[in-house]
Amino acid sequence: RDLPVLLDVDTAADAHRVAAEAPDGRFAAVLGRLTGVGVR
Repeated sequence: RDLPVLLDVDTAADAHRVAAEAPDGRFAAVLGRLTGVGVR
């Protein structure tokens, strides 16, 4: 099984893009708590 491609998170837009890839993951949850918004 291939692993997903790793993505750099250099900007807020990058963070939201990565969180959108796994909206139920820990990264998306922490991003939502830090920014006060859900995944776009």
